[in-house]
Amino acid sequence: MSGDRRDSFVIFAGVAAIVAIAFAVASFWASSNAQNNAERATLQAERLAEAVTRADVGRNTGGPASASSGSPAVPARAVTFAEQDFAINASTQTLRAGDVTVTIHNFGPSSHELLGFRTNLDDAALPLGPDRNIVEDDPSMTKVFDTETDLRPGTQRVVHLTLTPGHYVFACNLPGHFRLGMHVSVTVVS
Repeated sequence: MSGDRRDSFVIFAGVAAIVAIAFAVASFWASSNAQNNAERATLQAERLAEAVTRADVGRNTGGPASASSGSPAVPARAVTFAEQDFAINASTQTLRAGDVTVTIHNFGPSSHELLGFRTNLDDAALPLGPDRNIVEDDPSMTKVFDTETDLRPGTQRVVHLTLTPGHYVFACNLPGHFRLGMHVSVTVVS
């Protein structure tokens, strides 16, 4: 190899190495930024769920929540679902049968939906099709709720349902979301 060709090759290899390093740094930065955003969204969702739970306990027991009240807390008639990539947090795991207010917050960063099923199956054991999404019309469960349209990041929706006692699973069934962990169980009691 002549000197000029070797010098050109060395320069090319050096530039390629610098570009590869730049891409690696950019990828690392984007990855850690996404992780920080996900951690912030998780923290916001947990704070919201905690605040709603405190408000529900106070409203449903006739006063502020108190550990020394001596009587068990009455199950809530409202639940808030905080959705984010890729989890659903419920403000309560137990609801009182009858008219229930359901609030859904999407903390993003992706669009999500929420479906509700009455079933005896565990939330992670719902029947899945070949695409690994929930088979929504499977006879082992009854669909009781569907947002019908996706919730964009940063939006919320409030709906009113009438629920009977039993075990319910709420989940996001957008492609891949269920198997990434977007499901939660709620028990409805008399």
